[in-house]
Amino acid sequence: MMNPFPFHFQPLPFFSSQTRRATLALLLLAFSLCLSTPTTTSAEEKTPANGDDWLTFYYRNPRPDQLIPQLKAWSSEGTLQDQNARAPLLGFLSQVFRQNTDQIASWYQQTKDLPPKDQELINMAIWISNTKESNQLLEKELPTAFAGKTPPDILTLKLDSSSALDLLWGYYFATGDSKALRRIAAMFRYADAPEKVDGLPEGRSPLYVILPKAAKWSISSNARQHPKVLGDYKKMLASDQLNDTEKKWLDESLQDAEDTSKQP
Repeated sequence: MMNPFPFHFQPLPFFSSQTRRATLALLLLAFSLCLSTPTTTSAEEKTPANGDDWLTFYYRNPRPDQLIPQLKAWSSEGTLQDQNARAPLLGFLSQVFRQNTDQIASWYQQTKDLPPKDQELINMAIWISNTKESNQLLEKELPTAFAGKTPPDILTLKLDSSSALDLLWGYYFATGDSKALRRIAAMFRYADAPEKVDGLPEGRSPLYVILPKAAKWSISSNARQHPKVLGDYKKMLASDQLNDTEKKWLDESLQDAEDTSKQP
């Protein structure tokens, strides 16, 4: 599959079955590090107090006036160049830009003094936002960087890349849109996919076989911290949107979220 991003997000590779458990552990660790928030055990939501909270709870109380201070803080900390953080930040920032089209040009100018790699991420998010204003800005400021390229739609990207889960959570944290949650739940369909694929060397499996567990962990973790995530998924579970496999895995995810013995 052609990579829709002009930098280094890669399709899920094949891997040795002996490394499956370690690979899943690393994937979940990376996800938890780049989108960590304090765990709450009650239905009362926490008021954001730092950059991580500002991002993950943004949909609840949008504060676009804090975007530039946050970007500069993340740049100073090295977060904008952290490969584990790039996908969730792209999902998040692209939607903040999309929600605030009248601010895009000003925000672009205010971040031009950041390191080139940091600017690359911001420019990518502007491109993905795909608004009239963002397209005009890029045509003026970066006429060749995205020429001939079509911005991806995060909600319709194939769920076969290592960044898809993080992109969708970043999208959700910016918008609170349950369509992103539905796409995450669609990863459970891989539970029915074959672990053996014709043409693969003996002892190797496609990495998509770990996606259901990664999606389950992320849903359980975020449903504990976000009453809206829990509520949206409960509504989805009670609807006719899901197939049997998705229902089974989502039900288990929500049970884990509400099981106090499994909370950190």
